[in-house]
Amino acid sequence: MPDARALFFSTGYLANINAITGISRLAEQGQASIYSAKLNHASLIDGVRLTSAQTKAKINLFDHQNLDLLEEALKQDTLPLKLIVVDGVFSMDGDIAPVEKLLHIAEQYDALLMVDDAHGFGVLGEQGHGILEQADVHSERIIYVGTLGKAAGVSGAFICAAAPFIEWLIQKGRPYKLIQIWNEEMNFSRWEKTPSSTPIQPVILGSNANALAAAKLLDEAGYWIPAIRPPTVPVGNSRLRITFSANHSADDLRELIKTLKSIEKHVESNL
Repeated sequence: MPDARALFFSTGYLANINAITGISRLAEQGQASIYSAKLNHASLIDGVRLTSAQTKAKINLFDHQNLDLLEEALKQDTLPLKLIVVDGVFSMDGDIAPVEKLLHIAEQYDALLMVDDAHGFGVLGEQGHGILEQADVHSERIIYVGTLGKAAGVSGAFICAAAPFIEWLIQKGRPYKLIQIWNEEMNFSRWEKTPSSTPIQPVILGSNANALAAAKLLDEAGYWIPAIRPPTVPVGNSRLRITFSANHSADDLRELIKTLKSIEKHVESNL
């Protein structure tokens, strides 16, 4: 893939959610169609449903073993953004997606093709590079997701795509964008952020009293952020457990940051 870049995530689930929701935002509300294989993995299904709820994208299901209905539907589709979403290797049956045919259809009807190769990366292809190597297909239309926690034996996942798509996901893929904003803009004077590339962002307050007081003030401000205390965590490591989701906007996060900074000053001055 010419001029390709990759984006790393802590899990395949997060990569899939980010890819589908982010790419679908290339179009205006209600101006995208998602074509999802019926037997896709649950993380792809969740990403498609979340995208539909957020962007009003139209969902269409297709049989990956019979592409005639997919082609017919795309032929009738006049929306500006069309995204085909498919597993590379289907996890329950072990069969392989016909990516060469899917790419041909995508090119014919001006669609993008997203392939989650969780069970193919490290296995398929002469070098183990996955289903795209095995099928010998290359295209700037492809958004490729690889999982590192299976054949590679480590952890995490990545999205690989043409550079403009990756840059778009950095800016518009909500889970990735929120973590980026949090890391850059949330600085505590006495509390401690625990570095994490996941939606779970712990803030260490130390004592039980600090954690409970902060959680109470957050609740009064309209935020449900639980105080986690011993024996769940070690003594002296009581914390706030902040969890981001794709439903949160950048503005939501910045309001939370402002609230946390105010609460930190109040809690530390009154305890």
